[in-house]
Amino acid sequence: DGKEVLTIMGGLKFDAVIADLEMHVMDGYDLMAEMRKSPDLRSIPVIVLTSRAGDKHRQKAAEMGARDYLVKPFEEQEMLGALKKLLSRAALAGRA
Repeated sequence: DGKEVLTIMGGLKFDAVIADLEMHVMDGYDLMAEMRKSPDLRSIPVIVLTSRAGDKHRQKAAEMGARDYLVKPFEEQEMLGALKKLLSRAALAGRA
């Protein structure tokens, strides 16, 4: 669940987070909102991986700060491409 994710993230460093929108206790939207409140977590990019294919969910995730949005079922190459794009952007930003 999203609440457990926040607890785990408090003690470790992550380059990116892949989050489902439908999680117990705290959903993906709330997870992203909590991450944005934290100075230590707000810069970690989020990729949403969900079964919700509707435009309203995609738009809300983007508004919450999601950098990419993948719909289940997904192809492995699609996920790898999204991660490569995200991490290369982060690497370039780190050099600036």
